[in-house]
Amino acid sequence: MPPAPLKLRFTPRAAADLERLSVDVASRIVDKLAWLAEHPEVKVERLVEMPSHLEALLKLRVGDYRALFWFQEDTIVVYRVGHRSTIYKNI
Repeated sequence: MPPAPLKLRFTPRAAADLERLSVDVASRIVDKLAWLAEHPEVKVERLVEMPSHLEALLKLRVGDYRALFWFQEDTIVVYRVGHRSTIYKNI
């Protein structure tokens, strides 16, 4: 029996970020995060030069958009979502 998928939790900022996107883009991002929850063994990229309280932050690419998140026990905590041109400026 395969392991249970991880849970997804969105911070209030990440939820607000998703609400500002088109339904199509937001849906693609959520679908990709749900896929990651079922396949947590997939290699994802760690962000570099982050403040100590964000050093566990990872990024998931979805076209021109990025979801910034970390793993916390059996949960993927989504911190921010945005276009690749601006997401890193507002961390």
